Amino acid sequence: MRKANITEILRQTTLAFCIIFLFSCARIQAPPGGPEDKSPPKIIYTIPAAGTTDVALDTRIEIRFNEYIKKTTGAVVLLPPVENTKIKFKGKRIVIDHAPLTPNTTYRISISTGLKDLRNNALKRAINIAFSTGAALDSFSLSGKIYEGFFPAEETRVHAYIAENGEIPDTLPLQPYAVSWT
Repeated sequence: MRKANITEILRQTTLAFCIIFLFSCARIQAPPGGPEDKSPPKIIYTIPAAGTTDVALDTRIEIRFNEYIKKTTGAVVLLPPVENTKIKFKGKRIVIDHAPLTPNTTYRISISTGLKDLRNNALKRAINIAFSTGAALDSFSLSGKIYEGFFPAEETRVHAYIAENGEIPDTLPLQPYAVSWT
């Protein structure tokens, strides 16, 4: 009878250790890793490179970042507008497909602070990348002051249009010739 009690005590002790072991192994917690990503995406390279001249009219435009980019409508614009422009977000790259570019024209890719990585880290400031299909780059220089009421406007998006024959265009159906931020 003593042998049966010892066997039963050993069996119950073994069962208790197994249950304790099983519950101590599985803990619900965040997976280990490095610090949270709080840095905005950075451009690794562009095709064509910023400041390039004599770019072929059929050049495929590509911007590569150091991390994956969220698809963001309106965050990337090619100016002046080109027919059939399609902006595609492909992982760490943005590819701009378009109709042939115009000869002897300076183009600018404007990337707004609305562009974010997958962790919602936005660019700290807008980025402009200029290249030309001609031998020289246009300066894209225009100066002035923007006011909102009586006060200088901050972080305002500014659109520039071409007035043909001295007429001010109805801007609603038109793509701007240039876009900038104050």
